Amino acid sequence: MPSLAEKNRIRTWILRTLAATLWVVVVLVGIDYVLHRRFVEPLRRKQPPQWLTAVSGQLPPEVMRKVGFFRNTKRSSFLRFPKDKPAGVRRVCAFGDSFTHGDEVDDANDYPTLLQGLLDSRGAGRYEVLNFGSGSYGFHQAFILWEAFATTYGCDEILLGPATFFADRDTSFNHVGLGNPYYLHARYVLDGDGVRLIEVVGSTLEERFDEYLRFVPHLDYARFDRAPPAFLRAALRDGQTIANPFYYRSEDAGAEAFETYRRLLHTLVDAGKPVLVATAGDLGKMMRDIGSDTLRTFAPITPNTFPYGAPRNHRSPIGNELLAQEYLARLDPGAPQTATILATDPVAAADVPRDAAPAPPLWKYARVFVEIERVPVGHFVTGTAASTRKGSPELLQAEQIVSLVHVGGPRASDVSGGSMADGCFVPIDQPLGGSPEVCLRADRGGASSTRCIGRVGRLAAGVNVGTLELAGASIEDRPVLAEDNRLILTVQSPELAEFLRGATLIAVEVDGAPVLTGGKPVGDGILLSPGKRGCFWLRANEGGRVDVERLGPSGKLNLVLEPPRGSVARVPLASWRKVVVPLES
Repeated sequence: MPSLAEKNRIRTWILRTLAATLWVVVVLVGIDYVLHRRFVEPLRRKQPPQWLTAVSGQLPPEVMRKVGFFRNTKRSSFLRFPKDKPAGVRRVCAFGDSFTHGDEVDDANDYPTLLQGLLDSRGAGRYEVLNFGSGSYGFHQAFILWEAFATTYGCDEILLGPATFFADRDTSFNHVGLGNPYYLHARYVLDGDGVRLIEVVGSTLEERFDEYLRFVPHLDYARFDRAPPAFLRAALRDGQTIANPFYYRSEDAGAEAFETYRRLLHTLVDAGKPVLVATAGDLGKMMRDIGSDTLRTFAPITPNTFPYGAPRNHRSPIGNELLAQEYLARLDPGAPQTATILATDPVAAADVPRDAAPAPPLWKYARVFVEIERVPVGHFVTGTAASTRKGSPELLQAEQIVSLVHVGGPRASDVSGGSMADGCFVPIDQPLGGSPEVCLRADRGGASSTRCIGRVGRLAAGVNVGTLELAGASIEDRPVLAEDNRLILTVQSPELAEFLRGATLIAVEVDGAPVLTGGKPVGDGILLSPGKRGCFWLRANEGGRVDVERLGPSGKLNLVLEPPRGSVARVPLASWRKVVVPLES
C-alpha cells in the first residue's frame, strides 16, 4: 500500500500533468483563435458581390433566406405571370439550375420560353410555361422554392432537369466555396425515414457570414456541413483540405444526396402533381423505382458538339430548342416523337499555292463568326471567364491573334465526323504559308530529331485558319481528361511509334514553330499542351438560333471574316447534315 508521501507525489504529478495539458490546450486554442481571425478578416473585406444583393426583391425575404440566391429575368420567368392562373390554362412549371434558367442565352432562348412557343404552335392559350430556374442551384434549393413559394402559382405539371442534382451543392451550406462566403443556403438532412430542413443562421448577409464563420461553430453547421468548421480551416495550409470530423453521416456525399433526392421526390409525388424529369443513369433508375405513374423520366439528347454548346458548357439556343422538343413530346403525346439534330462533318482543305500572298492577321477583322444560312451562330472563346464575355473579334483583337490552327477534335460520332467545328484551335504568331509543314520533334536528353508527318490544310488562300492533316498519327480533344487541355496524340504508324520511343519531350511544330508540347503517357496516347494562350474553341452565341426543322437536308457551316472595309469572306469550316433521331418513350 502506497505511503502518504507516495500518494502526495502521485497527486502532485497528476495535477502538474493536467495543468501542463490545460496550458498546452489554452496555447493551442489561442494560436488557433489568432489564425481564425487572420483567416476570416480577408473574407470579410470581400463584401457581398453585387449579383447577390441586387436580386433580393425577387422573392419574399423568408424564402430568400432559405434559398440564398435567386435571379431570373427571362421572358418565361414566373415573375412575369400573375399568381392566379387563368381559367382553362394548364401551367407547366420548370425548376432547376442554370440549365433551366437559360444561362448564356438571351431572354428568348431558354428552354421554357422555347417550349412555350412549341406549345402555342399546337394551340395558343392552352398552356403557360413558368421558369423557376436559377443559376448555381442544387435540387434542395429548387425543392425549397417549390414548397415554400411556387405552390401558390397553381402548377399543373413540374419539370426538372436537365441538371440540378449535384451532391456538392446539396451537402453544404456554401457550395461555391469561400470565394463567396456570403452565398449561404438551407439544405435537407436525412432524419429517420424522412428529411429535415436545416436553415441558415442569421437574417442579413452580414449576420449569416458571422454565424457561419465564427470561431465556436454553430451546432447545425458543425454537424450538417461537409465543409469543416472555420476554426479547423484556419489551421490548414493553402490548398489543404480535410473532411469535417463532426459530420453526422459516414457515407460519401453522393450516397447521402442520392437518398435525400429519393425522399424529396416521394414528397413531390405525394403532392399529386405530375413530375417530368430529364435525367439518366442511376438517378433515372431510382426515379423509375419509385413506381409512380406521375413521376416520369427520360434521358435527354446531349450532342456536346457545335453549335449545341455555349462558352461555359451550358446549352446553346439550338441546344435548348432540342430540349424543349423533348419535353413537348412527353407533355403532348400527339407531338412529334422524333427530333432533328445537326451533325457536322469535315470539308476538304483548299489547294493553296506555296507562293500565295500572305493573308491578313485575324485580329485585323471587324467581325469573325460562324454562320448557318446567314444566321450568326457562334464565335471563338478560350474558356476563361473573360473570354466568355467577349466574342470574336474582340477576343482575337485583345490577344493579337494572327492565325489559328485546328489541332484536334473529338472522335467521330453520329453527330460529329471530327470536323473543325469542334475541338482545339491553337494560336500561331505568324501567317500561314501556302501549305505549312507539320513535323514532330523528339528530344532525348540533349539530342533531338525531327520527322515531318503532314501539313496544315488551309480553309482558303486569304484566311489564316487551317487544320493539321497528319499521316500515321492523330490528335484528339478529350474533354473527360482534366489535365491541361486534354489533347492526346495517338500513333498508328509503327515507324512513328519507334521514332517517339524513349523521348522525354515531344513537340508538334508548324514551319519550325512549336504549337504543342508534351510527352506524358495517358492511356493509349501522349498528353500534349498548347502554349500559354491555350486552346480556342467555337461556341454558340447567346441568340444564335436557326429553325432546324426548316433547314434543307444539308449545308455548310461558314466562317465569316468581315474586314473594316471591303468585301466579307465566307469560307466553309465544316458541312452539316440533318439527322432524325427517335425520342425515348
